[in-house]
Amino acid sequence: MHWRFDPLFSIKIVHSKDASKKAVDFSLEPTQSTVQRMKTLNWVYRSQPGFCTVYGEKLFDTEGNTSLRVEPKAHESLAFFLRLNNSAILNSTKPYVLASKPDVIPNALPAFSGRSRLLYFDNLSPLSVSGGEFSISSGLVELTHFASVEPTLFMFDKAKNGVKKIKFTSITPQEVVTQFDLHPQTHTTEVRLPENSYRLEQIPDGPSETLVILSENVVGNTLGLIRIFKPNTGDWEPQRRYRIEFGEV
Repeated sequence: MHWRFDPLFSIKIVHSKDASKKAVDFSLEPTQSTVQRMKTLNWVYRSQPGFCTVYGEKLFDTEGNTSLRVEPKAHESLAFFLRLNNSAILNSTKPYVLASKPDVIPNALPAFSGRSRLLYFDNLSPLSVSGGEFSISSGLVELTHFASVEPTLFMFDKAKNGVKKIKFTSITPQEVVTQFDLHPQTHTTEVRLPENSYRLEQIPDGPSETLVILSENVVGNTLGLIRIFKPNTGDWEPQRRYRIEFGEV
């Protein structure tokens, strides 16, 4: 029996100003929890500007059969921060510059601001594009990719009038629903949830949006969070090549 490290997936950032090349103004970095998880999996992460690849340890038996030595648990994700290397590029990049410029038209940012806002992406419904790649931004990045961010324990206190409870649906291959009742006088509640991403709904008749729960602080040059789950085909192999594409204003 022998072993080797094979690529399982890659993530590439591209920009419409030069979509044929990796966007060196951006970089990708695993979250702290993902770094620790990859150590236990004995998976390896390699990056360069605008691009990263994750490799898994593959075993080969005497008959030539192969298998990953260790795999993530079912419905577990690996998470990566999208960092900004050059802030000047945002001056010409959607959605940071409104398409209606120079006129300012109200946009569709989330109603619940949370601790901060990030762009959010995952590979649950990737869009097949040319060259065998999969877009996890489903085309160009837009305002709809923005999400609110909170820690694993926080106080929800921004309910709309008439809202009696809040509902969290995990953005995972198998959705898990958690609900919290709001205090009838203060209209607040303490929320404790595992690190993940969720659809947050205010019930009844309140707004809904994406909420990212993180156990670590977000540094100033962080634009987004990317979660990679086991592909919906049911296996980590063959290698998937994911991309996120920004458009130029």
